[in-house]
Amino acid sequence: MGLFSHWWAVLLLLAAVAGFIVCIHLEDRRVARELARRPLREFQVAGRDRDRVVSRHATWGPVPLLTRRDLRRLDEARRKLERFEAEQARGNG
Repeated sequence: MGLFSHWWAVLLLLAAVAGFIVCIHLEDRRVARELARRPLREFQVAGRDRDRVVSRHATWGPVPLLTRRDLRRLDEARRKLERFEAEQARGNG
């Protein structure tokens, strides 16, 4: 049995690696679009520097733990802003 007798296993492994790389790339593009769409106010309420978050993402790509943490903080900031605006509307109404 030579090294190439299991050529199908090598091809399967290469296909899995290529699929993994494509998935990482697609996730990276999704997160980049989401970060670009977020308003500056959400970053300010979350206590995050928008330029730093975006540049870190551009430099290191989708670091899963940091990306999830940033997106979670931005989601919390969005909810705080929505509550604040609703309270202001009730107070002014």
